[in-house]
Amino acid sequence: MKSKEELEEAKLETQKHIILVRQFADILANTLVHRCEKHDASKLEQPELEGFSGYTKKLNGCSYGSTEEVAYREELKEIRKHHHAINRHHPEYHEIGVGGMNIIDLLEMFVDWKAASMRHAGYSDFPEGVALNCERFNVSPQLARIFMNSLDIFET
Repeated sequence: MKSKEELEEAKLETQKHIILVRQFADILANTLVHRCEKHDASKLEQPELEGFSGYTKKLNGCSYGSTEEVAYREELKEIRKHHHAINRHHPEYHEIGVGGMNIIDLLEMFVDWKAASMRHAGYSDFPEGVALNCERFNVSPQLARIFMNSLDIFET
């Protein structure tokens, strides 16, 4: 049997570990909150404000992944290029797509997908939208599974 001192030492070391985990989790959480406070702010300024104007309503009225939606995406190609170049939560920002992202990029992208699922007609099926995006952005099967495993977070 362990001595009282040994048990206290083990308890103290575990408490130190818990404190470190909390501190690192706070860094991640605060970084994500800060990023989401600035999410897509470039759409509120030129050239994106003008470039996207008129298309929001059109995009909201069509199904994600439909021929119509893909055509609108093509029409917006240049302004989307600008948007993606300054918003790192988009796979297109990174030379190697999703594989170039960090954990904060991935989380912001995931919550962006959720918000979009509440806006697009025919995209309200969030699991289907995640599956379409995973295919569209060549997300690895393992990461796609992690996204699918995370869908229920929004059900609470």
